[in-house]
Amino acid sequence: MKEQDFKNPEEAMKALASGEVETAGAASQATVGLGPNQKGWFTLYWETTAVGKYDWIGLYENVKKTDAEYITGNNWQWASKGNEYVANTACQPGYEARYLIWDTNTEKYKAIAKTGAYPKKISSK
Repeated sequence: MKEQDFKNPEEAMKALASGEVETAGAASQATVGLGPNQKGWFTLYWETTAVGKYDWIGLYENVKKTDAEYITGNNWQWASKGNEYVANTACQPGYEARYLIWDTNTEKYKAIAKTGAYPKKISSK
């Protein structure tokens, strides 16, 4: 099963935790950014030295949300599908973008890069 076969990170998490699919390498470093597109929607963008098979980028309502509490719908994308994604949420203060990897030790997704609350900080560099 490839990451494209999973409908969302929860589905991938269940398969990875159960051993249904073999874990794969994940990015060790990433940079993530967040900004508006011309129509006022959030654009998430990222850069990493190596994209892991189950890495993904997600939009969060605020910095206090856990890594599991991303905004569903069209507000996340597998990192392997490119390095920029327009989310389905209009730009507004407080939102955060995160780059997440599968942590084989905890068997959970964890963020390795965060933007911080928009618009104070728009890049994790």
